[in-house]
Amino acid sequence: MKTTYYLTFNKGHDGSIGKVGGDPTIQPSEKPWPPEDDEYLAFVLELKVDEKMLPVPNAAFIQLYQPIDEGDDPLPIAVVIGAGDEGGKSKANRHPLLTSFGIDAEIKEEPDDLPAANPTLEYGKFFKSKLGGNDPWNESEGRLFLGQISEMPVGFNFGGMTCSLYLRNDGSVVAELH
Repeated sequence: MKTTYYLTFNKGHDGSIGKVGGDPTIQPSEKPWPPEDDEYLAFVLELKVDEKMLPVPNAAFIQLYQPIDEGDDPLPIAVVIGAGDEGGKSKANRHPLLTSFGIDAEIKEEPDDLPAANPTLEYGKFFKSKLGGNDPWNESEGRLFLGQISEMPVGFNFGGMTCSLYLRNDGSVVAELH
């Protein structure tokens, strides 16, 4: 069995493992986009790195940023905040369409291998927001599946899809929509 941390979202910023909306705990000191794009991107979500739940070496947080304009590509950009990083000087934008939520986790077990895909409610649980567990998309070959975030109940704009997070061999984290 695989230990899986199913995410719960609670209004406000009292989450034990992360938060949605508001300001990031630490501003990124390096961003994977050019400075002229700062005004178009906003902070969406932050997860605390933990060796059990979110095993990203030498990292303190994973943050997601997204275009503010609803008509833009909804693919979030993942930013790894390194352990000991004091943060950057520029302030991230708050996403104007997000309500603040705290993120907590409920520990559950998933089978080592997912059952064959089927349209039953029993299979649907594997697509909930979670850290760890099985990659229901089978896209993790050559990288580690960290987890996934569904649009609801928060109201994220992922274009009707689910955001999956993967750890690459070089230590970077990438977000993909499925």
